[in-house]
Amino acid sequence: MEKISIIIPVYNVEKYLDKCLNSIVNQTYENIEVLVINDGTKDNSQEIIDLYKNKYPNKIYSFTKENGGLSDARNYGIDKATGDYITFIDSDDYIDVTMIEKLYNKIKMDNADVSACECYFEYEKKIKRVGLNIDDNENIKDIMIKLFPSAWGKLYKKHIFINNNFKKGIWFEDVEFLMRVYPTISKVSVVKEPLYYYIQRENSITYTYNEKLNDLITNWDGIIKYYKQESYYEEYKNELEYSFIRYVFATYIKRLAKAKDYNRYCIGVRTAIHSVKSYFPDYKNNKYLKSKSPKNLYLKYFNKNIANIIFFLEKNKKN
Repeated sequence: MEKISIIIPVYNVEKYLDKCLNSIVNQTYENIEVLVINDGTKDNSQEIIDLYKNKYPNKIYSFTKENGGLSDARNYGIDKATGDYITFIDSDDYIDVTMIEKLYNKIKMDNADVSACECYFEYEKKIKRVGLNIDDNENIKDIMIKLFPSAWGKLYKKHIFINNNFKKGIWFEDVEFLMRVYPTISKVSVVKEPLYYYIQRENSITYTYNEKLNDLITNWDGIIKYYKQESYYEEYKNELEYSFIRYVFATYIKRLAKAKDYNRYCIGVRTAIHSVKSYFPDYKNNKYLKSKSPKNLYLKYFNKNIANIIFFLEKNKKN
């Protein structure tokens, strides 16, 4: 039975950490090492970590470092990991007790580089299943534009991290990481069961506005440079182009609409449109936009007027 390293960065999550760790130590797959990285937390999270470390000394390994952010904590864990496979769990989330076993069995059965599962978005008063519209026989190009862009909910062969770490000091580090990983792997296998519980917190970056939101756009400068430097660009241009406009015109604009200042929102919209035209001036001819689905029509014809509608709908939703 091969060893699996589970990396959990911790920062001010005392309210959620016990449930997270409890779901991990009770996994049906037993050969695990759980690397809990205290990233300079300011609450009582370390006390909870110590309780689990003392109770499960052969599973829980505690590390403390100065605060460096999620990417830095994950990279710290990668350096310490001794397993044959690595997975990441955010410390405010939790997992099904069979997740590790099912991801491991799938990655071995299909001889894949990565295995991924579906997840639940868990809100305060409801829970939503997020499925995977992916088949095992799909190629990496299909995976690039379909797979949910999170580092968690996936199991990776350790060799993937030899030349790939998480970029420090940015938001949306998962997107940046995965986009660099895709052309280096040959197969992603999927478990079509929701095994990861993604807790939706009102104060998380998903639901708040911050100037760091612009990282969603600026990260792509490095991604595109990487593809060109490694001679991947021409082969994956369609996938890069489609992914970029989807993240900018959909994810970025939706998050940007949470800004209270309409003038700042307008500046962001102009930035988004300018960025897309600068990187991919012919994006409307992208092959993935040929089908006339509502989503594709939105992406293809996004403009300032549509942006205004989104802004005011979001404002009304808030009120």
